[in-house]
Amino acid sequence: MQKFKIPLILLLILVIIIVFYFWNSYSKIEKQPEPVETVSEKINKEISPVNGLSIQEKLKQNKAELKKENTLFVDRIQAFNPDPSVDAELIKINFEHCLELLNSDEESVVSYKIIDNQSDNQIKYKQDLNTYCDDINNKHPEYLLTNQDNIKLLRDSINTDNETGKILSNFYNDKNIKLNARELASKVQYLKNTNPNLLFNLKSYFKYYFGEKLLDEVSEITKSNERMYLYTVKKGALDYYACKAGADCGMYSNIMSEYCTFRNLCGADFNDMLENKISEGVRLDILLVYKYLKKSFD
Repeated sequence: MQKFKIPLILLLILVIIIVFYFWNSYSKIEKQPEPVETVSEKINKEISPVNGLSIQEKLKQNKAELKKENTLFVDRIQAFNPDPSVDAELIKINFEHCLELLNSDEESVVSYKIIDNQSDNQIKYKQDLNTYCDDINNKHPEYLLTNQDNIKLLRDSINTDNETGKILSNFYNDKNIKLNARELASKVQYLKNTNPNLLFNLKSYFKYYFGEKLLDEVSEITKSNERMYLYTVKKGALDYYACKAGADCGMYSNIMSEYCTFRNLCGADFNDMLENKISEGVRLDILLVYKYLKKSFD
């Protein structure tokens, strides 16, 4: 047994040396970094939570939609103004009644008539108006009367660096911006020269001046404090001012559709309505306020 003792010890030492060598070698080996996912791999792997499309597919879809929008602007046939946003504004001002009729299903229009208990005159007018709007839509596809989304796209392209854009974006409704009488008159004339139909929206563009302030002035002119009466006269005078400036006030215009819908004054243009369908007192007060507007802004 003594003669095998030394070789066994040597064998044990050898094993220890070998184990230590391999352990030391392994600890010196640097860990290889985990593979980094490329951007393109990540895009292909991710899923859109909205419609299940990959991000890459969604980007392609967005590019197609952007191209479609650009086509709308590039291939657009001008309706009333070369500026797309002004064109869209005028389409809405001139044909808001047609947009409502042509983009509503028949059931909702009929129920609207029943709920409001409209008169026979109003129902007849709406039927004739529907025919009128269909005819306008067929003759003038550039009005986009059955595509309100495209009208919105055009309207949203508003450029606030120019005067028209500032007015249409309600820039002058900021309480910190004060206009004197001459400045306000120049802006009213600017709208009139751009397109007189824009005058229908004076109250939207200049709320302070054509809202409560004008109402107070109408009260002084008419010697009345009855607010509903003052609103009626103020609206009539502002509409007449726009009509006299050249705005569309025909029987089937948007403005006359409002008079038919809300006041049962149907089947007439504005002049005919003013002369024959309202009381003499209201007519005279509208003319008085109209003269005041003309003196102030012309």
